[in-house]
Amino acid sequence: MEATEKQRAIDALKALPDEATLEDAIERLCFIAKIEEGLRQSHAGQVVSHGEVKKHYRLVGADQIHILTIHHGSQRFPAEI
Repeated sequence: MEATEKQRAIDALKALPDEATLEDAIERLCFIAKIEEGLRQSHAGQVVSHGEVKKHYRLVGADQIHILTIHHGSQRFPAEI
């Protein structure tokens, strides 16, 4: 049985150190939500190739691009940072 969103949130908060701040908790929950949304989008085929991202940023004049890629099995998921 898959855990509910509420249970996943509770588990994430319990994993934080005792001295974690409210800001730390919110940051962790937002990070998890973004990862889950990225996974959902990837599974739905809503992806952009690395080449297309590089092309886009070349067009808008970015000199250097640093993209965080999350590896999940054999799939790759870009993440906003």
